[in-house]
Parts: sequence; C-alpha cells; structure tokens
Amino acid sequence: MVLALAAPEFSTIIQKQRLQSDAQRMSRVLRMARQEAISCGQSQVIYFYTSDTKYKVKNGSTYQLSPGITYLGLTTFAKHDNKAACIFLPSGVPSHAGTVTLENQKGERRYIIVSVAAGRIRVSDKPPLNWE
Repeated sequence: MVLALAAPEFSTIIQKQRLQSDAQRMSRVLRMARQEAISCGQSQVIYFYTSDTKYKVKNGSTYQLSPGITYLGLTTFAKHDNKAACIFLPSGVPSHAGTVTLENQKGERRYIIVSVAAGRIRVSDKPPLNWE
C-alpha cells in the first residue's frame, strides 16, 4: 500500500529530473557550438526539430529529448535552411536571440534562453522578461 502511494510521487521526481537534465544538456550543446564557432572561426548551426523532439548540430551530433519531455510550441529562433535554428557567428555572438521551451508531462517548463548581445546562454524556470 505504501508503494502504491509513493509511485505517483516518484514519477513526478523522475519527470522533473528529466526536464532539468535535458535543459542543461541543451544549454551545454549550445555553449559548445558557441565555443566551436570562436575557436574554428566558422559559424555553427543548431537545428531544432520540434515535431520530432530532437535537435542537431549541423555536421555533428543529433540529440533526442528524454521520454515525456517535449518542445512547447515552436522555438523563437529564426529559420535557417527552412528549420528553426540557433546560429553562432565566428565572434561567438548568435545571429538572433531566441528561446526554446521544454515541458514535461506534469506541465513544468524550462526555458533555454540565448541573448543576442553577448551570446549568453541560460536555463530558467521562468520565461524571458520580454515575454511578459
């Protein structure tokens, strides 16, 4: 009986952990792409496939979101090659600011926010200020 009561709580913890883990991994991938753009002197592109719950570094790895984690709507990044994409220029600055919103099955959200001024990448449980 105790196990039956604990199962829903355990599921909530797992969903929260998956959401946080996926958001952190995405921010690391974006930071690595930014560093690669600076060190190689070439633009780096990350494509977001919102209908397939994955994202891909152009000419690089593809990353799948964890089970139960989805994109909430579309990203706010501009289109590149007809897909939503974050592009880091050789200076390390993104071509556009943008936000990716991830959501778990419990409705909790994480926002991966890329600012255009300095290329800062951060994860937040609140949307960017300009959304309010």
